[in-house]
This record gives sequence, C-alpha cells and structure tokens, in this order.
Amino acid sequence: SPTHEPNLDAACWLLTEIWPRLHARHPHLTLTLVNLDHPRVRSCALRAQRVRITDRVPEVLPFYREADIALAPIRAGSGTRLKILEAFAAGAPVVSTPLGYEGLAVTPGEHLLAGDTPDAFIAAIERLLASPDLRRRLAQNARSLVKARYDWSKIVDDLDQAYTMIRHRRLDP
Repeated sequence: SPTHEPNLDAACWLLTEIWPRLHARHPHLTLTLVNLDHPRVRSCALRAQRVRITDRVPEVLPFYREADIALAPIRAGSGTRLKILEAFAAGAPVVSTPLGYEGLAVTPGEHLLAGDTPDAFIAAIERLLASPDLRRRLAQNARSLVKARYDWSKIVDDLDQAYTMIRHRRLDP
C-alpha cells in the first residue's frame, strides 16, 4: 500500500541513500517504484534521476517480469513478505534487507541477495548486475522454493494436515 509506513520508509531509503550512488555508477539503470505514488515518495524522489513511480496498477506481475532485479529495502514492519514471494514466483531475482525476508524459508546467496546497509545493498545489486548467471540461478532457486513451500495448493494441504492432527488429538484420549 502506498500509505503503509514501512513501504514509504523503504522507498525513501532507496531513493535517498541507495539510488543516487547506484545511478552515479550505472547511469543506464532505471528505477521503477510500483504502487508507490505518494507525496512523501515524490518528495524523496525530487533529485533522483531515471525514476518512474506508478500509481495503483491492477497487476504487478508484468513489472516483476520486466525487472532485471526486484528490490525489497524493508527496514520496518512485520507480516508475510508477499512482495518477495510475488517476485520469486515471477522469476525476478531479489535484493532485500534481512527484515524484508524475515519469516520466509530463504537462504541469502541461494534464493536472494541481502544487504542491511546502503553499501551492502548496493554491493548486492552490483553483484547481480555483473552476473546474468547469478541472476538466473537465484531466480530459479527462488521460484522452486515458492512452488515447493508457498504455492496455495501446498499451503492448503499443510493446513488440512494440521487440522486433521488437531482433530485426532481431540478425539484420542
């Protein structure tokens, strides 16, 4: 949501601490912020070059598929990291903060790259920019993870098994 404080914080951190340095070293890059058209984000983007901010879009999948890298610079908040799972499912390699993938069964270096400071975040992005093979490998591993652990049919099966176990425990003395 464009009004959710952790998303606004992430966008502004990206726009003020990471993007200017990354863009100075890679001026051909374009940053697209999807569903984040908010006055605070626009204010953070005032000096940023080659930044595209979209208002609400009906479907984010085309943006993930178009992206060379999906970024999740989350520094606050909680809950399931659906944006990362969506990026994984779409085949986009991800760079995230550790908080961004908290609670997900991911391994940095296998499913995504991580950085918790601007320097580390930029270094992770640059590793992916320099290596199409690494981008491909991370995307394949992440997509396999989503299919194995986070697909709705898998989640429903797991819940069904859990409810069955609970039901049997109540019936057995």
